[in-house]
Amino acid sequence: MATTKARNYLITGGGRGIVRGLGRLLLQSGHRVCLLDSDSDELDHHASKFDEKHTRGRDFNIVVCNLRKPNEFESAVEQANRLFAGHLDVLINNAAHTGGVGSANAGNISLDRWNASLETNLTAPMLMSQHCLPLLSRSGERQEGGSTITISSTRAVMSEPGNEACSTTKAGLIGVTQSMAVSLAPQVVRVNAILPG
Repeated sequence: MATTKARNYLITGGGRGIVRGLGRLLLQSGHRVCLLDSDSDELDHHASKFDEKHTRGRDFNIVVCNLRKPNEFESAVEQANRLFAGHLDVLINNAAHTGGVGSANAGNISLDRWNASLETNLTAPMLMSQHCLPLLSRSGERQEGGSTITISSTRAVMSEPGNEACSTTKAGLIGVTQSMAVSLAPQVVRVNAILPG
């Protein structure tokens, strides 16, 4: 059943995990969805399932973007905006690098793996929010701004062995979410975090 008002959703980490179900649910409810991921094969597979009931370019779209490469963000948001026509309702910062979880700890984690977590899990949500802000802010006839939802984790407050990089970045997301919520309030953009676990 379609909702009375279709909303526009941009979701990072859209090629796998919980987004498969979330994207399907949003489309079934009549919303428009743009999925962003660095894995083109996973995105194509995901999109092929959506193609069975929805129209690519009208109901949904996919964008390949490596969140560890900030120079790709502007183009990715521009591609998403072709679907949204300047109006983004919800940005969901879902993507996360989880390589080494459960095995890479303070005694053996490499700098590359540590930086991969920082860049993907913490820096990318802030930069993606920054790039999407013009599409989220209240302007013109738009009476309310959009919102960002950042997917943190219970690992932010309760860790397990071998979770140093994941726990650090997920805790950092709570801090950046709280700060952005205050900073973006004048633009009527809501900022929240969810801690699955």
